[in-house]
Amino acid sequence: TTTFCDMTKNIESCISAAEKMQLRCLIGGAVFDNKNDINNAISIHKKYQNNTLINFTIAPHSLYLCPENILYEVGEAAKDLNLPIHIHFCESHEEVQTIIEKFKASPANVLKKLNYLNNDLILAHFVHTTKEDLEILNTLDW
Repeated sequence: TTTFCDMTKNIESCISAAEKMQLRCLIGGAVFDNKNDINNAISIHKKYQNNTLINFTIAPHSLYLCPENILYEVGEAAKDLNLPIHIHFCESHEEVQTIIEKFKASPANVLKKLNYLNNDLILAHFVHTTKEDLEILNTLDW
């Protein structure tokens, strides 16, 4: 392994391990349901931004766990800091149903509404989807 990608609440321990093993990483401070998570992720990004082994994302955990206002704020922070967004996406049928009930839209349409659909998007565990969502995601220049 030369590179790994992760989102975690314990980001400094993960960075320390990567440095110790001389592994490159693409890592994001996990954001759940409050602005403090966003601020912590930004603070750690700024602290380590000149480290040649460490690259950053901003990482809202998922559409089903994060409140809509937090998801919008993550998008703004990603844009302001030129960071990719790393999000768990469509891991199970139940998750997809929860997203549809919460947002009254399919998961890909939610990403579109949040302005997350760009080339700096990492969709982790992307397993369950619909033809319509695949058509939306296929418009990206991956």
